[in-house]
Amino acid sequence: MISTNSQVQVNEMMSEKANWTSVAFCAFLCALALVLSIAGLFNEALGRSGQVVFLAFLPMCFVYVALVTANMRRQILALTERVEQLQRGPASGE
Repeated sequence: MISTNSQVQVNEMMSEKANWTSVAFCAFLCALALVLSIAGLFNEALGRSGQVVFLAFLPMCFVYVALVTANMRRQILALTERVEQLQRGPASGE
């Protein structure tokens, strides 16, 4: 069984990775579009495929950011609720 302290550390690491997933995906997407655009200069069959890939997957960048932001908002609301509960006093909250 994982101790509470190590579980908290694992959760923090996963949360940190989730925050940077959208950045990594956007960087990968831009690199892929750049490579395909450069390859398109030498191969007519590829043409403008870099733009197609970029535009097709661009919404995913916004989805990743939205998911992380929504998760952070839920956590903030839960923490705010807990702080208010503790400020009201131990008799009413638990």
